Amino acid sequence: MATLACEHQAASATTGAPFAGEFKDVLHAADSRPHALVVDDESLIRWCVAETLAEAGWTVREADDRQTAIQAASDPSWIPDLVLLDYRLPDTHDLELLSELRRLRPLCQIMLMTADADPTVMNRALNLGATDVLQKPFEMSDLAVLARRVYNASRSGAAAVPLMRRSVRQLQRQLQLGLERRFFVVAAAKD
Repeated sequence: MATLACEHQAASATTGAPFAGEFKDVLHAADSRPHALVVDDESLIRWCVAETLAEAGWTVREADDRQTAIQAASDPSWIPDLVLLDYRLPDTHDLELLSELRRLRPLCQIMLMTADADPTVMNRALNLGATDVLQKPFEMSDLAVLARRVYNASRSGAAAVPLMRRSVRQLQRQLQLGLERRFFVVAAAKD
């Protein structure tokens, strides 16, 4: 059975004053630093990513499988602002964990990490709600900057734009399906 490997906190403690006016900050009251969940079955990669983020001022939890990731993301006392998710895990298939995490934490930013350069996978991940797709290998220094940029954008509301676009596309699809069904029913009734 998997357990949370560890929780990292940078020794150099602050990223500044707590953010004002955000509901999530009430939940982060004891620790105003952003929270990141690193999900990768490769322990060395997971450790490097976790350490990089911790040194950049994040509070980090690690998970090496689906069950542990879901457990960490479901913890009401520790809400992740960012999830770095490996595409290939031994106990999950395709992008199902991404979908599950998106349902659990709709406002959380999710960055998919993958060595798979297939554009279809990347597009599907983005359509399912990934904020970004990182191609492995990547520079750890670039990761810290990108993670902070994604976090700051989510705090400013910029991350809500893709969510709204996705919602609009879903509503358009539902409307189109409804119109097609209604047309089919009317056409069938005339025959």
